[in-house]
Amino acid sequence: MKLWERVVEARLRKVVEICEQQYGFMPRKSTTDAIFALRILMEKYRDGQRELHCVFVDLEKAYDRVPREELWYCMRKSGVAEKYVRVVQDMYERNRTVVRCAVGQTEEFKVEVGLHQGSALSPFLFAVVMDQLSEEVRQESPWTMMFADDIVICSESREQVEENLERWRFALERRGMKVSRSKTEYMCVNEREGSGTVRLQGEEVKKAQEFKYLGSTVQSNGECGKEVKKRVQAGWNGWRKVSGVLCERKISARIKGKVYRTVVRPAMLYGLETVSLRKRQESELEVAELKMLRFSLGVTRLDRIRNEYIRGTAHVGRLGDKVREARLRWFGHVQRREMTEFRMPVPWGEMRGRVWGPEHGRPVLCLHGWSDNSGSFNTLIPLLPADWRCVAVDLPGHGFSSHRPAGVFYSFPSYIADVQRVIEALQWKRFSIIGHSMGGNLGGMLCALYPDMVEALVLLDSYGFLPVDVKRMSRIMYRGIQEMLEYEKKLPDRKERIYTYEKAKERLKAANPFLSDKSVEILLERGLQEVEGGVVFTRDIRINLTNIIRNTLEQCLEMQSQITSRVLVLRASQGLQKTFPQPEEIAVPLLNGWSGERNTIMTVEGDHHVHLNNPELVAPIITDFLLSQTSQQTANASGLNQSPKL
Repeated sequence: MKLWERVVEARLRKVVEICEQQYGFMPRKSTTDAIFALRILMEKYRDGQRELHCVFVDLEKAYDRVPREELWYCMRKSGVAEKYVRVVQDMYERNRTVVRCAVGQTEEFKVEVGLHQGSALSPFLFAVVMDQLSEEVRQESPWTMMFADDIVICSESREQVEENLERWRFALERRGMKVSRSKTEYMCVNEREGSGTVRLQGEEVKKAQEFKYLGSTVQSNGECGKEVKKRVQAGWNGWRKVSGVLCERKISARIKGKVYRTVVRPAMLYGLETVSLRKRQESELEVAELKMLRFSLGVTRLDRIRNEYIRGTAHVGRLGDKVREARLRWFGHVQRREMTEFRMPVPWGEMRGRVWGPEHGRPVLCLHGWSDNSGSFNTLIPLLPADWRCVAVDLPGHGFSSHRPAGVFYSFPSYIADVQRVIEALQWKRFSIIGHSMGGNLGGMLCALYPDMVEALVLLDSYGFLPVDVKRMSRIMYRGIQEMLEYEKKLPDRKERIYTYEKAKERLKAANPFLSDKSVEILLERGLQEVEGGVVFTRDIRINLTNIIRNTLEQCLEMQSQITSRVLVLRASQGLQKTFPQPEEIAVPLLNGWSGERNTIMTVEGDHHVHLNNPELVAPIITDFLLSQTSQQTANASGLNQSPKL
């Protein structure tokens, strides 16, 4: 049965996307990720001398309370095919059990609620349920983090965290779950006098100075002394469990050392890769370890045997060195981590994208060109420094992001508002932008509108603005409005054209003949959606309509003059100037505007998608340019980004 459950789980994981806030039983995630994110968030707020309010939510008998009908509903809503829903229903159908006690055994009775305990499939089913129940209330990580049913909610104010807690309670309890009033706890980091407490339905939530989160103790004052003592205690608990082996005289010191390294040491090291240990605390751990080793080998301090001899006899290295090894191993894990999916709710649906790099790396926003998607950066970003936090978004109407509502135009100001929504969700205060084509035009406008936020701008085959002759503006607006009206008239009879994958590939290649076959396949990863009978393009056909809101050259030059960011203009020799040439009276003034001392204009061999087709040409140039910022500027930017997420 367990083998069959694992087969079903593997198939469900291929079709169900669980939110990034869920760390429990998810691939490439562990308790360490969540503990690290929470500790870093607390550290940032302590450094900034600002309050951080955290509520640790506990659910009563979470697995046993899941209503079966709610489970089927959540599976269907997550996109699970009906045949797999029926497979899971068959596993839960006609379940009966008995209760055995000291005086005998009860009669059989039905089990009609909850998930199977001990099932290989249950953890993922619970993640599916929690993903759907929290869809409307969860925020981006680390403001909301879940490890199965362990939930932590963070906010900058007590009122906001109290409001969020009530929203979570309502979202969970109306669907059959139950928030524990006695085990849910509240903690305030860097608390000032009179910050108050948090209430849940009028009942005061227990206020704690320390909390054991996923097995690691976090303290409101940011210290880690309690966690060190807990690790020592956990080590002794593990030692006592195997003391019969460790204290047996007939067993060799080598075997004892192996048992110690296998059973005792992992308990002492748990979560310490996320903790900043002082030398005194490191010594406290090593003293405890040596006591255990001496007891195991039957040696006392009166024997006057040096610690190095004890370690050598048991083949056990210094615990401090092992802590540093664990940190380096964790650092390597973070550096090697694959890209993850970015999802953010917006009023008309959601915006999607991709994320590379560590959560607290240097923030870089990547904006794709017209009719492309975030996949256009798939080959470039892996060649940039691994410690950069690169977020590439699918603009609305592109890739996997939702289309705008009916009757709404796609325009540059709307895209700017979309990007600003992303920045606010990421909690970035200062960042760099890499923009290709239309994405570069958005980057130029962002630099002009938000000069204090953008540190540096890289324009990939883009002028940074897309002006139009003032005499053509009324004609362009008229054409765009008429195209929208004509589109809406034909909409009731319009049918989505279905392609085979090869035909879709041919169509994209015909529209963009300079794209390599590999680049076409990369763009189609987010550019196609499977439907019955084939695939359809995910982009909104309305992005092809004329953009009715345009700026004149004079307006663009005025915005360009307000930019304080450093700018790198990378022009492709066979790119925009060849395929979509701008009149000289427009192109020359814009390029002259970028010719200041702080800016750089370069031409590289390649086509309009040089960053996708030949990323090795542009990656070193972009890296050198962005790294040319002074260390102080970079440090300031890192300090301003209190909680870069995703």
